[in-house]
Amino acid sequence: MKLTSLVCRCFLSFLMVLSLVVIGGCGGKSSSSNPLTQNDNNPYSDDDDDTQEPAEQEPASGTFVRFVENDSSLLRGGLFDQIASTVKVQFLYYGANASFNEINGAGNITAVSFKVAGDYVESSCPDVTIKMGHSSLAGLTNTFANNVDEGKGSYVTVLNGKSIQIPALHDAEYFSVQLDKPFYYNGRDNLVVEVYRPQACTENISLYFDSTTVANRALYSTNLAALTGTTDYGINMKFHFKGGDNLVTASDSTYPISASCAPGSVGRTQSIIRAADINGTGPIIGMAIPPSGTTPLPSVNMTGVTVILALCPDTMTSLNNYFQTNLDNCTSQTTVVDNMSYNLPRAMQGPLWIPFNNSEFEYDGTSNILIDVTVTTMDDNYYVRYYNSPEPRMLVSTDPSTEMGALIASPQGRVFHPTFRFKGASINFITAGTGGSSAPFKYDPNKKQMLYSAAELGAAGETVLNKIALRLYNQDSVADTYNNFEIKLAETDDMELTDTFADNMTDAVTVYNGNFSVPNGLRKGDWIEIPFATAFNYNGTKNLVVQFATDAGAEINYSLSGHNDDTYLNRNVIHTTDRTAVTGTLNNYLSDIRFWVKP
Repeated sequence: MKLTSLVCRCFLSFLMVLSLVVIGGCGGKSSSSNPLTQNDNNPYSDDDDDTQEPAEQEPASGTFVRFVENDSSLLRGGLFDQIASTVKVQFLYYGANASFNEINGAGNITAVSFKVAGDYVESSCPDVTIKMGHSSLAGLTNTFANNVDEGKGSYVTVLNGKSIQIPALHDAEYFSVQLDKPFYYNGRDNLVVEVYRPQACTENISLYFDSTTVANRALYSTNLAALTGTTDYGINMKFHFKGGDNLVTASDSTYPISASCAPGSVGRTQSIIRAADINGTGPIIGMAIPPSGTTPLPSVNMTGVTVILALCPDTMTSLNNYFQTNLDNCTSQTTVVDNMSYNLPRAMQGPLWIPFNNSEFEYDGTSNILIDVTVTTMDDNYYVRYYNSPEPRMLVSTDPSTEMGALIASPQGRVFHPTFRFKGASINFITAGTGGSSAPFKYDPNKKQMLYSAAELGAAGETVLNKIALRLYNQDSVADTYNNFEIKLAETDDMELTDTFADNMTDAVTVYNGNFSVPNGLRKGDWIEIPFATAFNYNGTKNLVVQFATDAGAEINYSLSGHNDDTYLNRNVIHTTDRTAVTGTLNNYLSDIRFWVKP
């Protein structure tokens, strides 16, 4: 087994105790087909207790794997070894809300994998427990309790006292551990993973860790009852998702560039995405291209949006100057968006979702994907983000009907960093804000509407929604019942609301009407879930208006909202003392929201 100067960090090795239910070994390169799917109902809510209850939904049918693997330095012993009879460790991984995104995914985490440093025989670790939780911390403190349940939701037990069987492995191979139940990860917040074992393992196994970051990404102790521990570096890990949003980052790309090209302007753009960077398989129901951050004011109306996704040989890593020739070089193609018209919010900051209005895309897990985007007309332009690449992987034209484009190849190639939405998770809208709204769960009768753009939700065409959730803001839940609680949904082409409630909703559908009780025990950052009595058929290309109206409760349960005078301008109208009000006050707050999709 190879050693480095860091071998002596045997304490850091205590980090390596992260054993879960092992599925088996895999090579240092991830398989593009994920064998870790399990027959769990999906998705699971981020409950306050440790028993996430499944929604009434079939298992997810799309899976992908995200690496957190930077500089690999040897770490000896600790997490899975005989030397320390007991170990307690926390690890911190960055989401999109950090200075850089390590996980690059959102959805239901069903398994994790660990990278071994050396060759090993089979071993086992008894009675291992794993917990996961969202966090706002950029670095762990030396107190275990201060790193979790600090405002972003409950800490959830995802593996409960299981024996881990680790197969024989070679250096730099991974072994995977199946969780008892999926953990819903929202992709924006940071993620804390805690592992503890009360008994020694049968062998000493070293794992690789990342020494390029500050030494507060792990916290460990050999005393299970310890309140504090020693901070150190985090370990390399893979997160296995079952349904959700997979941000595909080309492994050989560098800093981002902004450009006016489709879908940000009229014309046609192609980009080739490699299977090795996707690490997924199954049906894809939506795609997002990030804006550059210089999106226009006001909103942009787009027409004639067509997207073709093609399966291409893995040897096809560059493009030529002809659009059709590139498509012909692929083995099959699917028109996932067909002549669609929709609009973009003003000053849009998050990913630009292009909902699939025509067809799902069945991804085989081994082919490269060619993205072909055409936009016929726009009433304004904006810049999209792409990245440097050593190969010519992007072809552009300002004429949507042209046969030939300009291949971006000098001095460097370019490539999109798309997000592919794999089927099987909830639709999430997470703001960057830290504000709160007392409505609808307050001690006055109230009524409010909020408008969410199709480009923010990314729902596939004819999506059936059957549950909604709002996120608790700055306090734990207080049990209370709100009578005459009503939720209505309606589609609209409008990008802003008026102060007259009825004018904002045409053909509204009442999806909930009755009394609703907020349970006690939810932690701040958890989701208050409301199942629909009547499902809502959402076409995915219109914007969506959500209306809440209720009688007064005895307590306030604030919901998390973001405030943005540009992006959310006039997208919330509220009356704070009357559930039957005809008019309300416009403001620029928008609540975090989740929608569950009925299969």
